[in-house]
Amino acid sequence: MALERFGANGISFLSNICLSYFVVPEEYGIVASLAVFTNIIFVLLDCGMSDGIMRYKDATDKDFNTLFWFNTFMGVMLCVTYNILAPFVADYLNIPETEGVMRLLGFGAILSAMTISQATKQRYTLNFKKMSLINLATVASMAATCIIMGWFGCGYWAVAMLTFGFSFYMLLYLFVFTKWRVRFEFSMKTFRDLWRFGVNLLFTVLTTQVAQNLYSFMLGKFSPAQSGYFVQGQKLENAPMKSMESTITYTSFVMITKEHDEEKRRKEFVKVYGAIAVIMFSFMGLAFSLCEPLIDLIFPEKWTPVVLYFRLLVVLGFFQAMSRFQQNFYKVYDRTKVLAKLVLCENLLLIISCVILFAMSVDIFAIIYLTIGVTMIMNLVSLYVGAMISSISYFDLIKLLVKSVLVGLTAIVPTYLLVNNISSNIVAIVVGGLLFVVMLFMAGILLMRPYFEKVLKKNFIKK
Repeated sequence: MALERFGANGISFLSNICLSYFVVPEEYGIVASLAVFTNIIFVLLDCGMSDGIMRYKDATDKDFNTLFWFNTFMGVMLCVTYNILAPFVADYLNIPETEGVMRLLGFGAILSAMTISQATKQRYTLNFKKMSLINLATVASMAATCIIMGWFGCGYWAVAMLTFGFSFYMLLYLFVFTKWRVRFEFSMKTFRDLWRFGVNLLFTVLTTQVAQNLYSFMLGKFSPAQSGYFVQGQKLENAPMKSMESTITYTSFVMITKEHDEEKRRKEFVKVYGAIAVIMFSFMGLAFSLCEPLIDLIFPEKWTPVVLYFRLLVVLGFFQAMSRFQQNFYKVYDRTKVLAKLVLCENLLLIISCVILFAMSVDIFAIIYLTIGVTMIMNLVSLYVGAMISSISYFDLIKLLVKSVLVGLTAIVPTYLLVNNISSNIVAIVVGGLLFVVMLFMAGILLMRPYFEKVLKKNFIKK
């Protein structure tokens, strides 16, 4: 799973670099300004129901077919809605090109809808290997298509194809490489149960996506270039952060859900929470420390402003990653209503603050600082409530979080100071990377030995 996630994000990362040479920030901003519409597609298609089916001990083909027909219906409805909204959104942004992109997103929603049930079935049966290969093939095909389009001067259409192309190739490869048999059957009992479970997650994830992508939409109205920088920073942040976070969260949720011994389940929660905390903060620290020479080395000069966006977004990404894992507390114990209230409160606070500050013409960076602060505080609140629900010691979880931050800071500070005093980008990346790893493991062995023993040989540590 980790190989697939890093491979897929690695391919996306490389294709993003190639596109940056063919597409200017303003063209990138045309598509980036619609990020909020792009990222809510899957949320509205699935409505959290695919996670609901994971609770079933013996899910049947009829259950998955029920999910398929619901998803497909939602895909058609979303396509119609996006086509109706397209001219109004273009008028609001004063960017005529967004109308065509919006319509393309609508048609892509239908293709995406048709992939959800089969992908969920592969996940349910723990067939991670096959899905990993399909995902890699999908991303590689999508990347090749977009690069070719960029090469031939398609401009913002090459960027728009990133979303549509992924849905198209995913649907194609699922039909080719899995034993997919769709039948015209629908269970109202299954639908009601999945809807009851998913409707709470729907508003949770929907408001999360709106809160996280509202910046690019508003920036698109005032400055497509800034919107392009912001979303480019998000894409770069996703490469190191989302790869590892999604690997752990995606697989651990399935395994923890299938563990019915309560004591073992609690131990799994604590163990995985510590792992994701130290891994995510370490990845954040490495990206934060080395991003300036790395971006300067591989991107054209027109993308230099992305550095500051990226640094702030990786810090925000750490707390968002921890929040996404903490949501497993509520999903496993079927307390999605509580989760919905907490996340809805956080997202509404972020959305309202964002709208007010934009109306006051406050700098985008001040808004990101506010977002980091609100996310950090709500993260601690969510962790406390989740610990209460699962009967896990809140102090133990906080202790793991603090230790992971201390381990990461021990490596971040000297690496950041060293890199800033090296003129050569390549030397800064190599020397800085080595220093970071050495300092990380030295602090890790002292503060979080059990986790780092999984990486280093125990007999080496003893010596």
